[in-house]
Amino acid sequence: MHGCREGQCSACKAFVLDGDVQMDRYSTFALADYESDEGYVLMCRAHAYSDLEIELENYDEDMIRSGLPVVTVQTTVAEIIDLSHDISQVRLALPDSGAFRFHPGSTSTSRSRDRERRSSRWRTRWRSRAAWS
Repeated sequence: MHGCREGQCSACKAFVLDGDVQMDRYSTFALADYESDEGYVLMCRAHAYSDLEIELENYDEDMIRSGLPVVTVQTTVAEIIDLSHDISQVRLALPDSGAFRFHPGSTSTSRSRDRERRSSRWRTRWRSRAAWS
Protein backbone atom coordinates (compact mmCIF):
# COMPACT_ATOMS: atom_id res chain seq x y z
CA MET A 1 0.00 0.00 0.00
CA HIS A 2 1.29 3.43 -0.87
CA GLY A 3 0.54 6.48 1.15
CA CYS A 4 1.68 9.74 2.58
CA ARG A 5 0.66 9.00 6.20
CA GLU A 6 -0.26 12.69 6.50
CA GLY A 7 -3.85 12.85 5.23
CA GLN A 8 -2.91 14.10 1.78
CA CYS A 9 -3.36 11.19 -0.66
CA SER A 10 -6.45 9.12 0.34
CA ALA A 11 -4.65 5.78 -0.07
CA CYS A 12 -5.89 4.78 3.39
CA LYS A 13 -9.51 5.83 2.91
CA ALA A 14 -11.94 3.53 4.71
CA PHE A 15 -15.63 3.48 5.57
CA VAL A 16 -16.56 3.22 9.23
CA LEU A 17 -19.37 0.67 9.56
CA ASP A 18 -19.50 0.90 13.35
CA GLY A 19 -17.60 2.75 16.06
CA ASP A 20 -16.39 6.19 17.13
CA VAL A 21 -13.50 7.80 15.25
CA GLN A 22 -12.04 11.30 15.42
CA MET A 23 -9.52 12.55 12.87
CA ASP A 24 -6.53 14.87 13.01
CA ARG A 25 -6.20 17.56 10.35
CA TYR A 26 -6.23 16.32 6.75
CA SER A 27 -6.58 17.64 3.21
CA THR A 28 -10.11 17.94 1.85
CA PHE A 29 -8.54 16.93 -1.46
CA ALA A 30 -7.92 13.48 0.08
CA LEU A 31 -11.30 13.31 1.81
CA ALA A 32 -14.07 15.70 0.80
CA ASP A 33 -16.43 17.06 3.46
CA TYR A 34 -19.36 15.12 1.99
CA GLU A 35 -17.35 11.86 2.23
CA SER A 36 -16.56 12.55 5.87
CA ASP A 37 -20.24 13.26 6.51
CA GLU A 38 -21.09 9.89 4.91
CA GLY A 39 -18.73 8.02 7.28
CA TYR A 40 -15.44 7.82 5.38
CA VAL A 41 -12.17 8.40 7.22
CA LEU A 42 -8.46 8.47 6.46
CA MET A 43 -6.94 5.74 8.61
CA CYS A 44 -3.60 7.55 8.87
CA ARG A 45 -5.32 10.47 10.61
CA ALA A 46 -7.90 8.51 12.62
CA HIS A 47 -8.03 7.91 16.36
CA ALA A 48 -10.40 5.18 17.53
CA TYR A 49 -12.46 5.92 20.63
CA SER A 50 -14.23 2.55 20.59
CA ASP A 51 -13.98 -0.82 18.89
CA LEU A 52 -14.34 -0.34 15.13
CA GLU A 53 -15.70 -2.19 12.17
CA ILE A 54 -14.34 -0.74 8.94
CA GLU A 55 -14.48 -1.44 5.24
CA LEU A 56 -11.18 -0.83 3.42
CA GLU A 57 -11.43 1.08 0.14
CA ASN A 58 -7.92 0.95 -1.38
CA TYR A 59 -5.98 -2.17 -0.58
CA ASP A 60 -4.15 -5.04 -2.14
CA GLU A 61 -5.48 -8.24 -0.57
CA ASP A 62 -2.29 -10.19 -1.32
CA MET A 63 -0.20 -7.44 0.32
CA ILE A 64 -2.32 -7.56 3.47
CA ARG A 65 -2.10 -11.35 3.62
CA SER A 66 1.68 -11.26 3.32
CA GLY A 67 1.71 -10.17 6.96
CA LEU A 68 5.05 -8.41 7.10
CA PRO A 69 5.50 -7.37 10.73
CA VAL A 70 6.52 -3.89 11.82
CA VAL A 71 10.17 -4.04 12.83
CA THR A 72 12.72 -1.71 14.40
CA VAL A 73 16.14 -1.90 12.80
CA GLN A 74 19.25 -0.01 13.86
CA THR A 75 21.17 1.25 10.84
CA THR A 76 24.19 3.39 10.10
CA VAL A 77 24.47 6.17 7.56
CA ALA A 78 26.39 4.83 4.58
CA GLU A 79 26.24 7.92 2.38
CA ILE A 80 24.68 11.40 2.22
CA ILE A 81 24.28 13.10 -1.16
CA ASP A 82 23.06 16.72 -1.31
CA LEU A 83 20.45 16.91 -4.08
CA SER A 84 19.56 20.59 -3.53
CA HIS A 85 19.95 23.25 -0.87
CA ASP A 86 17.31 21.57 1.33
CA ILE A 87 17.02 17.97 0.10
CA SER A 88 19.53 15.19 0.74
CA GLN A 89 19.59 11.55 -0.25
CA VAL A 90 20.55 9.38 2.72
CA ARG A 91 21.64 5.79 2.21
CA LEU A 92 21.42 3.60 5.27
CA ALA A 93 23.41 0.42 5.84
CA LEU A 94 21.28 -2.38 7.23
CA PRO A 95 22.59 -5.07 9.56
CA ASP A 96 23.48 -8.37 7.89
CA SER A 97 20.86 -10.28 9.84
CA GLY A 98 18.60 -10.63 6.80
CA ALA A 99 15.54 -10.20 9.02
CA PHE A 100 14.45 -7.01 7.28
CA ARG A 101 11.85 -7.63 4.54
CA PHE A 102 9.80 -5.11 2.60
CA HIS A 103 7.41 -4.65 -0.30
CA PRO A 104 7.65 -1.95 -2.97
CA GLY A 105 5.83 1.08 -1.60
CA SER A 106 6.68 0.24 2.00
CA THR A 107 7.24 3.20 4.27
CA SER A 108 9.62 3.83 7.11
CA THR A 109 10.14 6.32 9.88
CA SER A 110 13.68 7.31 10.75
CA ARG A 111 15.06 8.95 13.85
CA SER A 112 18.55 10.05 14.76
CA ARG A 113 20.43 8.66 17.72
CA ASP A 114 19.14 11.53 19.88
CA ARG A 115 15.58 10.46 18.87
CA GLU A 116 14.97 13.74 17.02
CA ARG A 117 12.96 13.33 13.87
CA ARG A 118 14.80 15.06 11.06
CA SER A 119 11.96 15.30 8.59
CA SER A 120 8.21 14.87 8.69
CA ARG A 121 8.27 13.12 5.32
CA TRP A 122 10.59 10.38 4.20
CA ARG A 123 10.45 8.91 0.75
CA THR A 124 11.78 5.41 0.90
CA ARG A 125 13.10 3.28 -1.92
CA TRP A 126 14.58 0.02 -0.73
CA ARG A 127 17.16 -1.80 -2.78
CA SER A 128 19.29 -4.78 -2.03
CA ARG A 129 22.87 -4.19 -0.94
CA ALA A 130 24.11 -5.65 -4.24
CA ALA A 131 22.26 -2.94 -6.21
CA TRP A 132 24.43 -0.24 -4.54
CA SER A 133 27.68 -1.74 -5.80
